[in-house]
Order: sequence, then structure tokens, then C-alpha cells
Amino acid sequence: MLLIVFSSIVVGLGLGSTVDKTRTDPGMLAIFFGPPLVGVILAIVASTYRQKGRLASISHKMGEHGYSFDLDPSPESKAEFFAPFFHLTGWSGLRDGAVNVKWIGTSPDGVRLFEHEFITGSGKTTQVHTQTIVAFPSDYPADHGLCVFRAGWAKTRQLKSWAPEVDVGEPSFDKNWSVKGSQDLAFRFLRSDVREALADSPKGESWHLGYGWICCSYNAPMNGNGIQRFVARADAIVRSL
Repeated sequence: MLLIVFSSIVVGLGLGSTVDKTRTDPGMLAIFFGPPLVGVILAIVASTYRQKGRLASISHKMGEHGYSFDLDPSPESKAEFFAPFFHLTGWSGLRDGAVNVKWIGTSPDGVRLFEHEFITGSGKTTQVHTQTIVAFPSDYPADHGLCVFRAGWAKTRQLKSWAPEVDVGEPSFDKNWSVKGSQDLAFRFLRSDVREALADSPKGESWHLGYGWICCSYNAPMNGNGIQRFVARADAIVRSL
């Protein structure tokens, strides 16, 4: 997208250098500002096209597994869908909760899949924060919450006052993962086979257990193939419990 805009600016400057710079008529303005404006419009169109293609691939791939999707949910649908996951607003950093849910999906057996996105900063410091979450119904109670995530200062500080750190007793795992919450639930979930499976997890993955759900989150948007692999891997871990 930046390449399109930059190229259009270069074209505009090139055309502008060949004409009389004392002119201020509409034609002169069109020469200077027309190409950059066209570049911005083309970049927006290209970005929208890619986004629609990505969402279509998600709906298609997961539709093969029986998922139904709402790719443009209403505020009411977002609120209803997100209600069971209110705890993730703090646990996983889903700012403003349901408001920033982008799309939602549900499987025939009640597994829920959604994307959450918000923006911080402005101008050159703008940053887009996207999480893809798959949530499996479970019997984990609300009063025994657990967060398992790759070790990192930001997340550790965010949850520092929420719950104590749990040491599972395996040096390699304790070095690479931070576990906060219920010790009983930690040892129930983090069996040796689960710890082995998590050893190959990507850096942006985290797990959140409690309030009747096992949630796996990944800090990035995905296409259909990526989500298919993400959900299959999380499903295999949950089914092993």
C-alpha cells in the first residue's frame, strides 16, 4: 500500500517539475495533487480487497468444519457473543471488549472463534493490536482462573496484581512460559504432554482458562489456512485433557 502511495507522489512531483510553477489554476493543482490522491484511493481499494479475501478464506476453510460466521456483526451480536468472555478484556488485553470484535464464528458443538482489534497511538506511532481467539466450552469454574503465556515483561506487568506466578517445576517450561492464577488448575492443565505440545507454540500464543471456557489466543490476524491450523492444534490439546 505504501508503495502505491509513494509511486504516485513521485509521479506527481515529476509532472509538476515540467510545468510553469507560477500557475494556480485547477489544472495545475490537478497535476500536483491528482496522482497522490489517486494513489491513496488505490491503496484503500487494494487493502479492502485483501481484507475481504482474507475473511472469505476464513469463512470457507472453517465452513468446511461446520462453522457458521458473521463477518460483519452488529453491536448487539458482538455484545451477545462476547458476554461469556468478559474476563478476557483484562486477562488477554482485549481493550473495550465486544466493541472491538471484528467477526465471529461458532461450531456445531459450541466452539467459538473470533477476532479482536484495536488501535493505539496516532500518525507514525500508530499500532494495530489484533488477536485471534478460539474458545472451547469446559468445566473450569470462574473462581479458578489461569493464564498461560510466553514470558514477556508487558504481559507479566499487566497481570502482576491479578494473581501469583505458578512454578510448574520444569525449568525449560518455566523459563519460556509465564503461568499466573490457580496452582491447582495449573497442574491440572499443564500435564507433561500439554507442556510438550506448548513447547512448539509460536511466540504470540496464550491460554486462558476459567468461567467455563478454555481460550487460546494468538496475537495476529490470520487467513483461512492459518486459522485452520491454529484451531486444529488448539483442539488437539483440549481434547487430550
